[in-house]
Amino acid sequence: MTVSQAKPRVLIIDDNPSIHEDFKKVLMGRNQSQSLAEAANAIFGDDETSPSSCNEALDIELDSALQGEEGYLKTVAAVKEGRPYTLAFCDMRMPPGWDGLTTIEHLWEADPDLQVVICSAYADNSWSEISKRLGRSDRLLILKKPFDNSEVMQLTVALIEKRRLIAAASLKQEELEELVMERTAQLKERDQALRQKQKLEAVGSLAGGVAHEFNNLLQAIVGYTTFAMEDLPEDSMPYDCLTHVRAATSRATAITGQLVSFSRQQPLQKSVCKSSDIIDTAMALLEPLLSSRIQLNVQVRGEPGSVMADKNHMSQALVNLCTNARDAMNEAGKLSVDLYRQVGHAGESHEKRIGVPAADSTEYAVIAVTDNGSGMSDELIERIFEPFFTTKEVGKGTGLGLWMVFGIIEEHRGFLTVESSEGNGSTFRLYLPMVGSEVDHEPVRAPFNATGVSTKAPLLVDAVPTPFS
Repeated sequence: MTVSQAKPRVLIIDDNPSIHEDFKKVLMGRNQSQSLAEAANAIFGDDETSPSSCNEALDIELDSALQGEEGYLKTVAAVKEGRPYTLAFCDMRMPPGWDGLTTIEHLWEADPDLQVVICSAYADNSWSEISKRLGRSDRLLILKKPFDNSEVMQLTVALIEKRRLIAAASLKQEELEELVMERTAQLKERDQALRQKQKLEAVGSLAGGVAHEFNNLLQAIVGYTTFAMEDLPEDSMPYDCLTHVRAATSRATAITGQLVSFSRQQPLQKSVCKSSDIIDTAMALLEPLLSSRIQLNVQVRGEPGSVMADKNHMSQALVNLCTNARDAMNEAGKLSVDLYRQVGHAGESHEKRIGVPAADSTEYAVIAVTDNGSGMSDELIERIFEPFFTTKEVGKGTGLGLWMVFGIIEEHRGFLTVESSEGNGSTFRLYLPMVGSEVDHEPVRAPFNATGVSTKAPLLVDAVPTPFS
């Protein structure tokens, strides 16, 4: 319970017990003169009442201490309980213990926000001496003895309200600071995701340009190899060697064709389809690629809804993720594919997000691929979507699979996240905007590479095992 919500607590520190009774009568009950005034009003019909007769009991907790040190200990205990005092009335002379100024110094050590009223019958200390010891504080007032009941009541009410407003302002400030920190974290995450996206786009553009030039060289190699083979007997050793050269060149040509096609971001053949159709198409392609030792679990939660997508390309991206998961589990383990709907994406601290989400109100179809394989380190996650980066053995991966997945999801105006740690498996989530979401109305983005290369090479999933384990 906050200070502004709790019942106000008032502490009286004075070595004279009768003073405590006086405060109790003024603040928490009507005194005898008030009762007599009310009786007179009832008998003589006098409607005029003095200010003191109008005082009503305050809904407060009143506590007492006969010495300064006792008051300090009670203040410390109140702070520890989370129920600090709102206001303290403190006498100046309290022999044989601390005087008023020493007591107030200790009170403010225990609770810097405590409102204090000095009660004094004599000019024990001048205001300059008091301000020199305690500083010029807005938490300090002086009440001369003998005090007026109305003045005590008014001081108490005003200082309680002041403390309440201070507590409310402090709480509001904390809420604003939390909102600022939360928003800053969101902006930082978006900035990191945008930087990662721009980095992948830049690398992809460069890779596409290099692949185009390299493809021209491969065509020359294929041509001259074919010419050489025409003049050789088919059963000769040179002919057999050139056959392997041509096969390797054809494989390299297919890879460069993928790069050129993808880097130019040719328009996909999108149409409205159920998100579950993507799962069905991918699973038909995937099942022959999985060993009997992999337990596959596919789950569609609720109504899948519709997306604007190229079903074949999205299915290929999903197959790529699943075959990567297969390799990460060494052909044995549990593989889960889940489909569900989600509005917005707040982001999680343990997730790595690739791409930038649309408006918070955008509804997504989320396809999650989870394995219980070897997992990845944070350093590895930072690089897995780069073209030609692979952790597989030489000859077992091109390093294009996850880069292709990134490009496909980007073309669908979605994004993806990665959640993984070493030894604990991995989860990839593909976020596709649902039909009718705000993102559907965004303008089409420019391609990675604006080269004039003309190619009709289709976007293919690698014929070899995918690049990530």
